[in-house]
Amino acid sequence: MQKLGVKRFISQSAFAVAALDGEWCEVPYLPLILPFFPKVKAMFADKVLQEQEILNSNLDWIIVRPAKLIDGPRMGVFKAHDPLMIGPGAKISRADVAEFLLEQVNDSTYLYKIPRLKY
Repeated sequence: MQKLGVKRFISQSAFAVAALDGEWCEVPYLPLILPFFPKVKAMFADKVLQEQEILNSNLDWIIVRPAKLIDGPRMGVFKAHDPLMIGPGAKISRADVAEFLLEQVNDSTYLYKIPRLKY
């Protein structure tokens, strides 16, 4: 990206990363559950490493952590904030996440931030 002059990097991560990177208060139930699912915990541990690489880059980054992804239509109305508590029933459609990701190409509201998304 640096060689080609691309500065903006938008990454979709996962809300469960908060349970592993010290922001567990946003997902208070996950630290209790993850030890029972080692494969899932390992997957989210990889996301932590992914996010660390992005944070340490020289890019203009935005890391998006949506709630549980569901199939369904774009609703167009959802909460986006950094930080944002994600409860066990929180969800958002893939269509709304896609729209949010596309909006970030030209919007600097969440530049160098990690917005969470949910209905």
